[in-house]
Amino acid sequence: EAFAWELAGSMFIPYLIILPFAIFALAAIIRRGLKPIDDFKNELKERDSEELTPIEVHDYPQELLPTIDEMNRLFERISKAQNEQKQFIADAAHELRTPVTALNLQTKILLSQFPEHESLQNLSKGLARIQHLVTQLLALAKQDVTLSMVEPTGYFQLNDVALNCVEQLVNLAMQK
Repeated sequence: EAFAWELAGSMFIPYLIILPFAIFALAAIIRRGLKPIDDFKNELKERDSEELTPIEVHDYPQELLPTIDEMNRLFERISKAQNEQKQFIADAAHELRTPVTALNLQTKILLSQFPEHESLQNLSKGLARIQHLVTQLLALAKQDVTLSMVEPTGYFQLNDVALNCVEQLVNLAMQK
């Protein structure tokens, strides 16, 4: 029995000595094998939110190519959708501009004939806001930025908006 323990110990000790080196070598091999995935992750992480250029595939192993191809197709679809959205905004703003301007002019003509009519004054204020919105849409369409990246350029006074709403509601209540 002592011989069996001695034999087992003599066989087990080399494994204990080799095991840390084997674990270290295995970790290095795995790290080296996963480096292309880590590089791919870092490339995506370093990209700007507006950068939709295709990822070059020559630096990556064959196993990552299908994923990179799909990412490139996704970037292409996003870019196309953004361009279509910009075009839609531009078209909508141009389509709205003419009728809103015509309504605004007709309201001003009516206001010149009936300057004391409160409903016409309210209509004129509403049309002025709509015309301002259409002008902003046109300006936005001319900019080369996506809608999600546009930051507000100005502030509005909430008191003025609330006062205007209350004023309109009081006028409607008085008419009834």
